[in-house]
Amino acid sequence: MIPIPDHYREMLELAARKFQQVLRPETDEDVSIVQKGMLLYRQGMVYKMKLEDEAVISSVQDAAPALVHLELNFLEASDCSCPAEGFCRHQLAVFFQAYSNIGSVADWLEEWRLPIKEKSLASAWGLQRAKDLLKKNANVEPFMKTDRAFEESFDSVTTE
Repeated sequence: MIPIPDHYREMLELAARKFQQVLRPETDEDVSIVQKGMLLYRQGMVYKMKLEDEAVISSVQDAAPALVHLELNFLEASDCSCPAEGFCRHQLAVFFQAYSNIGSVADWLEEWRLPIKEKSLASAWGLQRAKDLLKKNANVEPFMKTDRAFEESFDSVTTE
């Protein structure tokens, strides 16, 4: 672990929240990037990490070495020497390495996955959103038109 100055700590925490907003756990592509970045990080493939201005610069050993420039205050301006478009596994590996100096990467990952876990639990419990229920029942006629027994019961109560 390298000592992280307070202003970098704040930038890393901001970057952690930004990654959680930008990368969606329900998107296969984002899940793959996070998994591959985590694998590179856990295998110790991130090296020569240094803090410079408002960025983390590091190399990642993959099939071919990649040079990553991770802009902490504006993640979208980050770049990597690999040919991937947008965020890549190398950038995530560098983020995880830097973040491990101020917090738990496992906790970050758990928090990132939370929305998908909540959705899975809701599904297991049989909970559904109202709009999904309406879509499912779109072809069902209104209750009062189809339930003759109810109408007859109602009529018998009101005529007595």
